[in-house]
Amino acid sequence: MVTTHSSENDQAVMDILGYIFINVSLLRRALETWSPEYPDGNKSHALLGDAAIALAFHFDGYSKSSSRELMTNILNNRASNNALAILGRSRGLDEHVIINPAQWGMVSNKTMATTVEALIGAVFLDSGLDINAVIAVMRNLGIMDSAE
Repeated sequence: MVTTHSSENDQAVMDILGYIFINVSLLRRALETWSPEYPDGNKSHALLGDAAIALAFHFDGYSKSSSRELMTNILNNRASNNALAILGRSRGLDEHVIINPAQWGMVSNKTMATTVEALIGAVFLDSGLDINAVIAVMRNLGIMDSAE
């Protein structure tokens, strides 16, 4: 975890995501859990990211004629807060989250999951709402694999 933004931190996260941001401020906002300017932190990005993750799974399932039940099961298993927190940590994203000093240097599982969702939301916005860009990042992170 870090306490301030830097171009090195931005680049490291873009490398992990496999996505280059046009508007780096979207990336930075997604990594920030709290600030005086954004007391809600990255939660608005996370709400959008949560919806984009669901859309990506359903879009991918629809294109493969998967059943609704299968799509729902995959979404529930692969995009749960626990799964997202584990994936975020396994990719080293916890080292790049900009935390509130009151968090005592800790990135909780909830914060990690919210940050992963926020990053997906930021990609969705930055890409001009391109669901294929979201799917590519989800595959890079291991949220979705190419067989799904």
